[in-house]
Amino acid sequence: MERWRIVAGHVPGPLALGLLGVCVVLALAEAVLAYRRARAVPRRLRMGLLALRVLGVLALLVVGLELGLSQETVRPTGPRVAILVDRSASMALADADEPGAPTTARLDRLRNFWAASAPARAAWREQGLAISPRAFATRSEPLADAAAARTAAALANGHALPPPDPADFGIGGADRDWLARRQVPHPFGPYRDPLHFNGDRWGQLPRSFIDCVQPAYASIAAMRERVRAMPGLKVIEMQTGHCPMVTEPQLLVQHLLALAAAPD
Repeated sequence: MERWRIVAGHVPGPLALGLLGVCVVLALAEAVLAYRRARAVPRRLRMGLLALRVLGVLALLVVGLELGLSQETVRPTGPRVAILVDRSASMALADADEPGAPTTARLDRLRNFWAASAPARAAWREQGLAISPRAFATRSEPLADAAAARTAAALANGHALPPPDPADFGIGGADRDWLARRQVPHPFGPYRDPLHFNGDRWGQLPRSFIDCVQPAYASIAAMRERVRAMPGLKVIEMQTGHCPMVTEPQLLVQHLLALAAAPD
């Protein structure tokens, strides 16, 4: 099932948003008053002028808030098992499961439990049950499939993300072996730590997104949709996989040099 919704590309602060709302109300009120005052004008013409004024106000809202349409595909799901993963600071504490037992860090016990539960999760999937991991610290939030896979991999690899198979990027043969020898685990923290930046200043900079679509890397599908909905962002498609510096280095350099030489 497809679902459409209106999204705002730019949301001003509370004060600016309040002033914008007041201006919209005043503009609509003025349009209605003008419709009522112009009684000497034929009714059809007055209705047309009122419609034009309302459309003008809506157009200003669309431009000011950078409104756009977003399409979502909703697929029905069957029964699922929810798994709650504690991500609070208490996971670093060391305690025992029962009095007198050796103390171990809660994170280590969770890591061991997750590894030991692999047969159970596989059995659930065979029974048609979807597994829905959720993380909670101060509140509960759903983990997407890719995020859940990263969390499981981090728990099993010392809280670092193991390198993916280069074949996932469409790389095979000698290039796959070359890249596999050089990949190292990725620290898991950057996936969880928020990045603070000035959105208004960032939005004024020239931005480009090089999208490698052959094959398209599934874990960044949401990012592809997001950047295409951003105004002023240039998208360059490359007919190669997620590591163009390995598969198409010369073409990648050409794109980067062209972007660097382009006027702001």
